[in-house]
Amino acid sequence: KENKGYWSWIAEGTIWAANQGAKVINLSIAGELSRTMEEAINYVYNKGCVVVAAAGNKGKAVSYPAAFDKVLAVAATNYNDERVSFSNTEGSWASNYGPEIDVAAPGFLVLSCVPVWWANQKGWTRPYGYWSGTSFAAPHVAGMAALILSQKPWLTNSQVMDIIRLCTDDVNKNVH
Repeated sequence: KENKGYWSWIAEGTIWAANQGAKVINLSIAGELSRTMEEAINYVYNKGCVVVAAAGNKGKAVSYPAAFDKVLAVAATNYNDERVSFSNTEGSWASNYGPEIDVAAPGFLVLSCVPVWWANQKGWTRPYGYWSGTSFAAPHVAGMAALILSQKPWLTNSQVMDIIRLCTDDVNKNVH
């Protein structure tokens, strides 16, 4: 059974986080255009937050909210530092791509925690497993933004985003 939510819920949570003093917000979600979410992104950006979002996993144009200008859009790479594509995942999924992508991070077979009840249901002896997707790449970038701010808390969100964009490899130079 798939869990579903609404953009309005995510927008409310994003605004709440900014109002509580969050400086970095990770959105490991991808979907269709939402004006409600766009308004929330503009609000939190204007409060000084760095917003990071997953680009999506369909091997096509960048999804929202990553496609918004005030968001760092994150693509996923594999262990060879290549964009995850249908050809290197045996056709199961591919990282979205396009000019909106700001940075790429590891997003293929990332070791992550899972709920104990879920691990038990799968017969696993440990509460962790390997997961893939741009939703697993985005937290790496959010962590990077937080580390930058921990060392230079006077930087603006725009400056932090520029540092991340400009001090990493150009992820769009060889995209087809």
